[in-house]
Amino acid sequence: MIEFLNGNITWWYWALFGLVLILAELLNGTLIFFGLGVVALFISLVDYIFPSLTINWELTIWGLLNILFFVFWKKILVDKRKNLKRKWGKSLNQTGIVIEEINGYGSGKVEFKSPFLDSKKWYAISDSVIPVGKEIEVVGIDGDTLKVKVKKDKEF
Repeated sequence: MIEFLNGNITWWYWALFGLVLILAELLNGTLIFFGLGVVALFISLVDYIFPSLTINWELTIWGLLNILFFVFWKKILVDKRKNLKRKWGKSLNQTGIVIEEINGYGSGKVEFKSPFLDSKKWYAISDSVIPVGKEIEVVGIDGDTLKVKVKKDKEF
């Protein structure tokens, strides 16, 4: 089987495989297929430059580069999430206005006067229904959605 693959898998198979994986990423959105596809495109370039490279080496290089890609990608994501947690931890109790009703455990939209974590508009969830125009305050964050509650008026 390996002998058959050595003679019949050319660089454009890798290129096609890489493009299919990148297109699959457009449907999926997890960035897993993107890494696999980029590495497959790289292997197609290596195979084009070195056509005598065996399928064993191509698969080994593809596997190792995918491992490196995912380690690198995880480091980027983990650092970004740590920075985001550090950043939003300081930003709790920010106030905004509901611009799309938050209907209990469903989501709505809120807007801030100045950017909150680099954006003025956010999707938000709450334990209770909050109508449009109500002032809210941020109590947490869940992925790309804010957890909010109705802001209580200060009493003296």
